[in-house]
Amino acid sequence: MVTKTKLTEEVLRIKDPVGVVAQEKVFIQKEMAEANRDGVVIASGGGKDSSLAICFSAAAVGADKVLVLYLPTEESKTIHGEHARWVAQWLGVRLETIDITPVLRTMGVWDILPEMNTGIFEAKAEAEREIGGDAVIFRARSTGQDLVGRGNAFAGSQHRLRAVYLSMFADLENRLMVGCANYSEFRLGSSILFGCDELAEVMPVRPFYRTQVMQLLRSFGVPREISDKLSDPDVMLGVESIDQMFGPSLENDLILYGLDHGFSREELEEQFGSDAVTRVTSLVNGAGKFKRGLPHIPVINF
Repeated sequence: MVTKTKLTEEVLRIKDPVGVVAQEKVFIQKEMAEANRDGVVIASGGGKDSSLAICFSAAAVGADKVLVLYLPTEESKTIHGEHARWVAQWLGVRLETIDITPVLRTMGVWDILPEMNTGIFEAKAEAEREIGGDAVIFRARSTGQDLVGRGNAFAGSQHRLRAVYLSMFADLENRLMVGCANYSEFRLGSSILFGCDELAEVMPVRPFYRTQVMQLLRSFGVPREISDKLSDPDVMLGVESIDQMFGPSLENDLILYGLDHGFSREELEEQFGSDAVTRVTSLVNGAGKFKRGLPHIPVINF
């Protein structure tokens, strides 16, 4: 256990990124061989986590065996598409772009939130920023439970449809499905249940806190425009980053690190304050705990 001094970004520093990449290469190669697959497939949103998964995979099995799916909607920000294309071109991997808006419309997803283009979400996001913006933006007490549920369905349906495409290409081309959720998401339960980031046979990014993903991307030589960008779910107008929804990423990671390394709640509250520690622990013990144990299987005596 580490000495319980003040937690800083230094405790999250990856001291041997080259060694990390070497271990990832062995892991992905072994998994692909044991699954008897001809390559890997990854759903990219142009963000940090998927970019790192692509880097690991290309290093492990070669660019010619990596397929990246970019699956935007008509509401997707163009900058993320540009980043997805840049990473694919830089590494020399195959990129397929499929606009999933028509399917979502057929499903009725675009009818779930008629408020989408009225400015209501942008206004609520701005209100959150004015009061600090470190709490869940669509919490029931601030928006109404009906809007929360519809917002979850609207966002979740997009990621789950992407998961369908991911699995379809995996079957068609005998590819290993690579997920992109990081350790912070795993602990906090902040990734979308059954979405493309979680639908996976291998999760090479899972060992790393969110802020460590940035370090590893830098070690690969990815431009800071991508490595240091905000973690943007890009599923709803007005939501520009995960930080708006779940709190500051670095603070969350440091609190998670403290919990993982035996720091008491009192020690953590002394540095980060009661509200921040409560925010993290409530997620860890709530949605995070529920999702980490899925699927829940009964113990039956017979």
